[in-house]
Amino acid sequence: MTVLAVSLPIAALADISGTLTLASNARANLDTGATVSSGGDLLWSGTSLTPQANATAFNVPGGGGQSLYDSLTQSILAQFSALGNSQPIPGSALPVDAVVGVKTNGGNYAKLLVTANSGGSITFKFTTFGATGGGGGGGGGTPTPKVTAVENAATNIPPELPNAAVAQGALFVVKGSNLGPASLAIATAYPFTSSIGGASIKVTVGGTTVDAIMYYALAAQLAAILPSKTPTGTGTLTVTYNGQTSASAPITVVANNIGVFTLNSTGGGDAVATFNAPNPYVSPNNAPNPGEVVTLWATGLGPVTFDETNAAQQADMPNVPLKVFIGGQPANILFRGRNGCCTGVDTVYVTVPQGLSGCSNSVIMQIGNEISNSTSIPIATSGRACTPINGSTLPGSGPVSAGGITLQRYIQTTPTIGTFPGSTTKMDLATGSFVKITPGATPQQGSQLDVASYGSCIVSVQTSGSGNTGSSGTTQFLDAGASIGMAAPFGNRTLAKSTQSGTIFYQATLDNTATTLTAGTYTFTGPGGADVGPFTATYTMPQPLTWTNEASITTVNRAAGVTVTWSGGDPAGYVQITGSSTAYGATAADTASVTFICTARDSDGSFFVPPIVLLQLPATAPAPGSNIFIPGSLGISGTGGFAGFQASGINAGAIISIFLTYGTATYQ
Repeated sequence: MTVLAVSLPIAALADISGTLTLASNARANLDTGATVSSGGDLLWSGTSLTPQANATAFNVPGGGGQSLYDSLTQSILAQFSALGNSQPIPGSALPVDAVVGVKTNGGNYAKLLVTANSGGSITFKFTTFGATGGGGGGGGGTPTPKVTAVENAATNIPPELPNAAVAQGALFVVKGSNLGPASLAIATAYPFTSSIGGASIKVTVGGTTVDAIMYYALAAQLAAILPSKTPTGTGTLTVTYNGQTSASAPITVVANNIGVFTLNSTGGGDAVATFNAPNPYVSPNNAPNPGEVVTLWATGLGPVTFDETNAAQQADMPNVPLKVFIGGQPANILFRGRNGCCTGVDTVYVTVPQGLSGCSNSVIMQIGNEISNSTSIPIATSGRACTPINGSTLPGSGPVSAGGITLQRYIQTTPTIGTFPGSTTKMDLATGSFVKITPGATPQQGSQLDVASYGSCIVSVQTSGSGNTGSSGTTQFLDAGASIGMAAPFGNRTLAKSTQSGTIFYQATLDNTATTLTAGTYTFTGPGGADVGPFTATYTMPQPLTWTNEASITTVNRAAGVTVTWSGGDPAGYVQITGSSTAYGATAADTASVTFICTARDSDGSFFVPPIVLLQLPATAPAPGSNIFIPGSLGISGTGGFAGFQASGINAGAIISIFLTYGTATYQ
């Protein structure tokens, strides 16, 4: 059995308050309350404040000032965090008394009050709310174990979300601190036992207590099998390590709740999948064809009657009402049951449905009302290499240099939150960037190369401290000259060059009304720079895409699904429907956001987001101790009008148009 990746938790921090002054190109680390020379949460360029790495920021609505700043608690910031993004906040939006909310790279919430902004420097008061401590000492030097989450070992879905229950007989993980030894202790031979490395787990449901069957133990994470004899229902779990026992943590046990293992061990991205080929491991360059049989590796199919301390007896479990959907289509199931390789691990043999292609076809399983995590697999129409539908190419072993220019319409509506008014941001803009990408040692997954394939919906979960699982390669920004000229149907514009933190971007903001871009011919002229030679490229922009039933979708019944309709756009392009909802906890540590992205052909004109996708989202609800409801989001984007161009210094260039409209929706 392959050892699962161990996710080390972020250390708990106390609340930090202070005042910082940032000169041009200075950075702030809000988790430590200090200015830093690299990294950090915020970078002040002298004219804008930009979140760094996984941090997000937003202007808090409500007018600003000391009273607004004082009123913001950790719970309120947790709810406002849905407004956060990684885009720069311009200095014009940061006058004295402006209030900014931040979610830090440490997964904590912070509030900022601007007290000065002049001469290229900015000064602000701040408070960073830390995760609450817990546990306590063992009275004699041995720390008490602290449990922060109990999750299916394949999905890593946090307890706050609807599909987080653990199935009888499943492999599950317990996360926290002081749970086990500093060095990994792992079972290497059968039979497995109820203790390993001095760590053990007890689960109590309905007055019955069972000992979990231990697989491995580490200070931050334990893995074990939940015995099939465990009663179903809501119960409690405790961890004992070196004689010290944790406080009880909640656990919900169900008969069946399958989770699919993923290549990156996070529960998202490409599924662990094999098929009957010389190289059995599914990858973008070794993809199955429609009609071929694929084996998906999972846990949580349901209880068994044999001794789970030994290797499983491989047998079909046809009485389990499992459904498998690939690319939004039902897949024929040939086998579902424990795999004889190990214990607690299931395999599901399915036939790939006809008509599917692309490098990121969604894979979602369902048993009754329980829905798995959302994963994906690449599918090739013929041969073994998948073809990305987003126009990209599969990476080779060496570096690739590319350029991109985008015409973009952006419309976003933020909701009214309590007494804080909502707003709508509109703009048309043109952007460009040129990069050299050097692949890392770890091959890219199909979900990293491509958008969700046609008919697919990919669901992702974001929790405190969860980082980017992108490519292990490197990206170097390339200089294509001092600016890029654009001749458009509405006149000439210049995409000005912007450099900060090692990045190079070209941008022209065309308006703040989203009315300038129009169908027609656009010509881009680059003078050439240190890395990219001169070029001239012509592009024909299609009619802008319009979301036609936005006004009628204010509430989404997750159990009924929702249909989104549109008009315009590029008939040969694609449309993506996206939505999100957040389960707010009292702290950042127990807040989780779920986002779905579905892809359709522009020519389809509509797309139905099914319940199997929406039921993975939490219902809209306030944080504990709050009566403020923050709606989730629902939006649509259309991408099309692809046109290529060439220049020395890059392998290829592309021009596209993207029309994005994001609104709000209450999920029931």
